[in-house]
Amino acid sequence: LKPFWLRPMAAHSPPARAMGRRAVRLCGALGAASAACSALACEVFRRWPETFYRELPLDGQPLPAFALCETAHGRPCRVWPRPARWLSDFYEPLGRHALAVKAAGGKPTIVHIGANDFTEDIVAYEPLLRGVAAHGVHVRLLLVEPEQRHRTKLLSRHLDLGVPASSVTVVTAAMDGLCKGPLVQYLFSRQLAEDFGSQLSGNHLMALYNSMNSWRSADKQRLSRVIHALATDKTYSTGEGSSDAFDLFHSIVVPTVRRIYEAGNASEYIIEEKVPCLNGSELVAQESVSPADIVMMTIDAEGLDVPIFMGFTALDGFRPTLQRLEGTWHLQRMRIVLQRLAEKGYKVGVSGQSHPEDVVAYAEPPV
Repeated sequence: LKPFWLRPMAAHSPPARAMGRRAVRLCGALGAASAACSALACEVFRRWPETFYRELPLDGQPLPAFALCETAHGRPCRVWPRPARWLSDFYEPLGRHALAVKAAGGKPTIVHIGANDFTEDIVAYEPLLRGVAAHGVHVRLLLVEPEQRHRTKLLSRHLDLGVPASSVTVVTAAMDGLCKGPLVQYLFSRQLAEDFGSQLSGNHLMALYNSMNSWRSADKQRLSRVIHALATDKTYSTGEGSSDAFDLFHSIVVPTVRRIYEAGNASEYIIEEKVPCLNGSELVAQESVSPADIVMMTIDAEGLDVPIFMGFTALDGFRPTLQRLEGTWHLQRMRIVLQRLAEKGYKVGVSGQSHPEDVVAYAEPPV
């Protein structure tokens, strides 16, 4: 067993936060004992956890180079590590890349896999598309979502985004690294929301159902893990650091999920659906997009992010300026992603606030 100072520990893990709190308490004790040494001692202990985690690899895994603060509401981004970056920092390099694609005869494209109904993404994408368009080029937004009922809503999102209808393409399919026919996905039935949200109004009940439905996954156990995480991690109920777009999630969805967790019968509500499946090469071929045309890609595929990502990286010419993958940075399965991004010269960071510890990768010189 390694001594505690050699054990890998995530920056946001309970032990990490606990050590930070103990350092503060020790700092106070030192100050009370000796005014002369308190300032120096307090500064050392205050900075120690951040310095420790910044410089100590997690069993050889690289540490984030930056933190992305994605909220558009100007709230402080209190996320380790520093430096912090905002999505607006990437508008200019995305615009330059889009111009280069257009000049080469291509069609600048942003791909978002796992779009759901896109409600929570409008706040980020509307200014992003404006920022890119300011360079004199419009990009195509390719939204991939397996659930058929979201198709009409997604096709109307051009109104919220302020772009022509022709700029938004919707593909109704699931994605995986290698598809062998339709993909089986597991999800919670609508009955779960109705049974545990019977006291909610129509709009709030729909918000609850939409959130639960978005957790669909090819991994059946993932649904139980989501329920456990939302019910037991206090940051979800407080909404600390989140943008206004997520207030309803914290005030309605999380308390209901806590009741579901306490009831202990969520697995009884799991159903399965078969949906069309595409891999990266099939998607670009179907939509007549060159891999080199993709300037930005987001993957939010509830557990399939890694195989989808690996499929795209094998495509000739694929090098988006900005990539984002849902998932926890320090998990073992993300190591192959971090390694591949590093090999291709990406600067790799981590997101904070509403989507903590997603992997964010940037292919240009530092912004």
